[in-house]
Order: sequence, then structure tokens, then C-alpha cells
Amino acid sequence: MNPQQLDLLLPAGDGPFVEARFSRRAILHNDCSAFLATFSWAQLTDRHLLQRLQGRLRFRFEGYMDDARGIEQIPELRAFLQNWHRAWPAWFFFADLGEELPRRMTLACLPDLRIVTKAGSPFSQVSYRTADMLEFLRPEWLFLQTLSIKAHLDLAQAAARARAVWTYLGLPPDGFPTHRWPTTLP
Repeated sequence: MNPQQLDLLLPAGDGPFVEARFSRRAILHNDCSAFLATFSWAQLTDRHLLQRLQGRLRFRFEGYMDDARGIEQIPELRAFLQNWHRAWPAWFFFADLGEELPRRMTLACLPDLRIVTKAGSPFSQVSYRTADMLEFLRPEWLFLQTLSIKAHLDLAQAAARARAVWTYLGLPPDGFPTHRWPTTLP
């Protein structure tokens, strides 16, 4: 693994979080290979590792974390995140939903964002179509289900994680795909 591309910090024992750092160089070269080598599908088969990592992965992007524009507005970071998401779409299973960054990473992956700035305000707001978000999430449920099965989570735990992602992203409560997340066996 090239330390210039990814610095993975594993806490001792059952520490609270695992941090994945992507270097500016990796982002500019749209290279997520070091991350994929560390978190390859072949390595993500141990149920104990999956259980330990669920909801505990935090992502950091060197040189971009303090950018006033926000990561969803930086073209090279958006391109990197879209490429990384195509290669590793299961990050909702692992992401720490206690911080704002995964929401912004999700926005960066959407195809069409509008940046809205009110006259006289130093702040801008990101606008997107809910249909784009739902289309983006449609294949995510398969990966959440697959990883939940690999981690030996019961149906209620798997559904709870999916609902947590749904709620975290601020999607309408009545639109959650319950048909895909039964909480009891048929």
C-alpha cells in the first residue's frame, strides 16, 4: 500500500472509529487503488470484521476538508468520489452517520447539483432533485443487504441500518422501501 494514497488508522481493540484518508495526489489522479487494496471485496468476508466496521468508517480528504466551497462543490473531488463510489458502492454500510461528511459525499456523487446563493449571504446551499437521490440509492440497498448477510446481521438489524441511512439523508419517511427490508422472515 502506498502511504501517499491512503493512510488507514485502525484503533486498538474496539476503538470508536476507523479513519480512511485520501491524499490530494490520489484525488487529483482519480486513484482509489490503495483504498480498494485495503478494503477489497475478497478481504471483506470475515463477519466479525464486518460487524466491527459497520458504521465506524470515517473518510478524510487531504487538502479539501477545510475548503469553504464544501466537498460537493469541488469538481476534482466530485469526480474522485463518483469514481470511487462506482468501484466501492458499499460505503453506506461502513460510514459513520454521526458526522456530516457522508451526506456531503453522497451529494458529490449525484449527477446534477445546483448551488444556490442568496443575495447578500456569504453561504450557499446545494439543491438537488429527490428523484436523483432515489435513483442513486436504488442499487445501494443490494450492497447493504449483501454486507448485512455477510456480517450475519439479523433482518431487523439490516433493516435498521438501511432505515438509518434513509433518515440520515433526509428522505421522506413514507418513501422507505419496506418491501426490500422485511423485519421478519416470510
